[in-house]
Amino acid sequence: MGANIQDLISRDSLKTVLGISGTAQDGELEFQLTAASFEIAAYLGRYIDEADSRTWCYVADGSTLTVRTEAVGPDCSWLWLPTWPVSSIVSIYYDANEFDFTDSDNLIDSDYYNLAPRGYIRRVGGTWGAESDSIEVKFRGGYPSKRAIDLSSVANTDTVTITSTVDGVLQTALTYTKAASTVAASRQFADAAGLVTCINDATHGVSGVTASASGNVVTLAATTAGRAAVMVEKTENAGTLAISIPHDSIPLHVQQAAALLVRYNLQQAERGLVSRVREGLIDIQFAVSEGREMDLPKRVASILALGGEERRFP
Repeated sequence: MGANIQDLISRDSLKTVLGISGTAQDGELEFQLTAASFEIAAYLGRYIDEADSRTWCYVADGSTLTVRTEAVGPDCSWLWLPTWPVSSIVSIYYDANEFDFTDSDNLIDSDYYNLAPRGYIRRVGGTWGAESDSIEVKFRGGYPSKRAIDLSSVANTDTVTITSTVDGVLQTALTYTKAASTVAASRQFADAAGLVTCINDATHGVSGVTASASGNVVTLAATTAGRAAVMVEKTENAGTLAISIPHDSIPLHVQQAAALLVRYNLQQAERGLVSRVREGLIDIQFAVSEGREMDLPKRVASILALGGEERRFP
């Protein structure tokens, strides 16, 4: 898992929760917020902001996650995925001998498995093999009901490719190219407003997605919130594009947990205690990359548990 993670609550929202005004503490708050986001990810054993561009025990393949896993449960009838909610399963391969995950003979038909809550997959009418790394799952998951695209530094010929899943069904991916003028029929856009026009076009737009613009930033939202996911890829041929997850895509209980953890760490520092965050951020990042769990203050852990973020066997 890489060392970067998106903050789980915006700095401005954090300041509102903590009752802080002005900008004098912004630098410390930003550091503590990033650290708290890492701590929560380590405690849960997974990233919970976006899931389609992470590298952990799986390999990013465009907007698809690939994870090598093995069966769990007393009868080896379950698989578990390292993040949830899962919007769709792309494919499952099983090969305990040669570990060939490209041979169609090793592809498991979707009639023979069901997706369960919290990233579990149940085998129908049989069991999964118990051999380590014998199963490859490609899937899409996380909380990506929104995406934001910053076009401040975009240049002609740069492209964005947008797709969505609705009720687990992958929609057609469409590519839009920065050009001198907006032509929806050609999927070309001149600016943020032009990209919104293209995406929302009845004929040439993206199914299951609605776009809006504020300045140079275009926000994409799933039209069936909670049952859909929005995915964006970019090709920077001449300029740059920044893609992020708007914080209102992160569940409120997760934002609350992040804010409380920042408050706790700030209070520890005010009491003259050694900051376990500042001194141990590298260890926290390593823990996340290894999928190792960490302790959190009881109140923060309770909020995450009540919100259904902790893994429980179905």
